Amino acid sequence: MDWLLSRYTWGNLGADSVMVGNSALEFGASQSSRLRLGARYSYISSGTFTPYVGLAAEREFKGNASGSSSGLDIAQPSLKGITGIVEVGASMKPWSSKQALSLDVGLQGYFGKREGASGSVKIKYAF
Repeated sequence: MDWLLSRYTWGNLGADSVMVGNSALEFGASQSSRLRLGARYSYISSGTFTPYVGLAAEREFKGNASGSSSGLDIAQPSLKGITGIVEVGASMKPWSSKQALSLDVGLQGYFGKREGASGSVKIKYAF
């Protein structure tokens, strides 16, 4: 195992209202509180190419949203629960292992409370 990771994220979104045609939409304030625990393993196959795999679990403690339209409540969705995350990717240094430029490419899959997939591309230059 290359490294263990943990992350706590807290978010707050204030209330707002908008007019859509003649209808008023009211959005209530919402908060999100998440804890993620996981591990990533990477294998240095050469000085310039490092593939990795990872597995994590994320717990949403609070993640509700509320709203109303024309005075009628909108059903409140909740993200409260556990989501599993699987990732694969690679870190590459185009010319040599001592190069300051690197490229990371990754894919993440989500299952459980949240479902779906995402991808990431990161170009980094360290000096």
